[in-house]
Amino acid sequence: MSRFLLSFCGLLIAIGVCGSAIAQEDTGAEKATGDKHASATDDAIAEIEAAVESYLNSFRAKDVDALVKHWTAEGVYVNRTSEERTAGHADLRAQFEQHFSSDVAFELDLQTESIDLVSPNVAIERGLATVLVEQAESIQMTYQVVYLKQEGRWLIDRVTEEEIERTPEGILQLQRLEWLVGDWIDADEQTAVEFTCDWTENKSYLYRKYKVISEGDVDSSGLQIIGWNAATKEINSWLFDSDGGFVKGIWLERDGRWTVSSVATLNNGSQGSFVSVYTPQDDGTYRWKKINRVLDGTLLPSLDETVVRPR
Repeated sequence: MSRFLLSFCGLLIAIGVCGSAIAQEDTGAEKATGDKHASATDDAIAEIEAAVESYLNSFRAKDVDALVKHWTAEGVYVNRTSEERTAGHADLRAQFEQHFSSDVAFELDLQTESIDLVSPNVAIERGLATVLVEQAESIQMTYQVVYLKQEGRWLIDRVTEEEIERTPEGILQLQRLEWLVGDWIDADEQTAVEFTCDWTENKSYLYRKYKVISEGDVDSSGLQIIGWNAATKEINSWLFDSDGGFVKGIWLERDGRWTVSSVATLNNGSQGSFVSVYTPQDDGTYRWKKINRVLDGTLLPSLDETVVRPR
C-alpha cells in the first residue's frame, strides 16, 4: 500500500476516533451534522445525474465543444480494446471529431446503476452503456466514471469500461434443447435404438449419433446435426443415415412440447415427410412419436408414442 493511502486511511481512523468521542459528548450535534451531510450527498448525486444527462444529450447532438467541457483538463479515457490512453482536452477533442466525422452512425444510451460520493468533491458513477451501430446488434459495456467537482461543476476525470461478452443467439436458442444431451435408449422386445447426443466444442451445434440394433446386430446408423438458422430464425436439423438417405427438419416448441417437421430423401430417390413429437418428462425421460408420415404421396401409419430413457 502506498504512503498516500496509508496516510489517508490513518486520517480516516483518526476522524472516526475523534468523531466517537464527540458523539459521547453531544449526540444532538451529531444528528444535525448527519442530516446536513445526507442533504449534501443527495444534492451531489442529483447534480451528477444531471451531468450524465447533459453529457448524453451533447453526444447525441454531436456537440464536440459541449462534450469536452464535461471533462477536467487532465481527463483520461482508456480504449477498452487497444488500451490506448486519451488524455487532456486536445486529444479528447480530436477523438470526438474523428468519431463524428465517420459515415457509421452510432447511438448511445447510458444507464446509471450507482453513484458513490467518496468525498465532497470526488464521486464515482457506475453504470451500463449500450452502443447501437447502424441498427446492428448492440454492444453493451459496464463503465466507471470518476468525477471531480471543480468551480461548482462535476467533471469527468477518468473513464474505464469493460465490454460485456454476449452469448450468441444461436447458442441461447439451442440451450433450450439441453435435455437431449446424454446417452439414451428406446427399446422393445425386438429392436433397440441407442442415441448419444452432445455439444460441439463451441456449443454452436448439437450432434446426435444413433444406431438401430436388432437381435444383437446393427441394422443401420446415422448422424444428426442440430443448429440455429440465423437467416430464418429457426432451429434446423440435418440427418444422414448409413443407407444414404438424409432428412432436414424444422424444430418448434410450444407449451413444453417440441415438434420437428421433416422432409426426407431416401437413397433410391423417394421423397417423404413426417412430424416427430418430443415431450420431455420430469423424471428425466422424454416421449417420442412420429405422425403425418407420407412417402411418395402415400399416407403411412403413425408410429406409437414410446418412452426414451437414459442408458
